Amino acid sequence: MTLLDIISAALVDLDRGTDPSTVTLYTEKFTVYANEACREIANRFKVCREEAVTLDATGSFDVSSLTRGCSRITRVRDAAQLYDYYQPVHGGETVTVRDAEPGASVLVEYRFVPKPMKELDDAPDLPAYQHTLIPLYVRAREQCGQDPKTQGTSSAFFSLFNAKVADLEREARAMPDSFKLDHFHFD
Repeated sequence: MTLLDIISAALVDLDRGTDPSTVTLYTEKFTVYANEACREIANRFKVCREEAVTLDATGSFDVSSLTRGCSRITRVRDAAQLYDYYQPVHGGETVTVRDAEPGASVLVEYRFVPKPMKELDDAPDLPAYQHTLIPLYVRAREQCGQDPKTQGTSSAFFSLFNAKVADLEREARAMPDSFKLDHFHFD
């Protein structure tokens, strides 16, 4: 799904048509909403990526060297062990890895901030199965600020968005208690 697909799907839901002039009229606003949706989905799903970094002479690395914007480091490891690390509380730029050899290459797993979509052919920086959630959020945001008659519809679409996110979380993560049978005995 591209940004154009997201904008078109939201316009169809809003019954506004998808002719080029209508798409152009809503592109800027809906791009902002779509990027908000991506950040919300990434936060809810705690999407992570892992990449290799080389530690400097002090056993540290610069967070800005990571490919994506980093909201939180979740673990640092190499092939043999998991390392303890110190990340400044206030979003500091340097992470110090304890007990790792200076100059060593380590794998850093981190929650990332999706790249913003800017062009109509840009795809969301999220797994494809999450893309269908974005038009729901865009529609809800569009109706949120309009007259009081549409605010109830906005609330309904936010509820639908949240329900779809919860459904996808259960499917994608197979929550630990999803398939659990308590107190069931075979005789």
